[in-house]
Amino acid sequence: MSERWWAPWGEPIAAYAILIRLMADGRISGAEFEVLFGQHYQDDTTDWPIEVLDVLEQVYFDLQDFRGGRPARGQAKGLDEVELRSRAVAAFERLAAAGSIGSVLGETGSVVVGG
Repeated sequence: MSERWWAPWGEPIAAYAILIRLMADGRISGAEFEVLFGQHYQDDTTDWPIEVLDVLEQVYFDLQDFRGGRPARGQAKGLDEVELRSRAVAAFERLAAAGSIGSVLGETGSVVVGG
């Protein structure tokens, strides 16, 4: 893996890609991912292409189900760290595929196709 594998993705999406990759690779814990990704997602006002938004929303929903060592509430068991990591791997693959169709954000913050 090259040191700057995220460089072609553009800055706005690269932040998410890096966080998801760190979780997928086991370099951060589920609890750390929950805080970092969750805060970034909640503060983000970007108008993402649907292919990207679908991935980011699913990760956010997965974090809502993550129990991070906390006892499960009610009947829903919730995700443990292993399952969250597995879903991060799938999310990274989906995000990479979305990036490969050319949807990246330019410097103006507007969607640039092919770019």
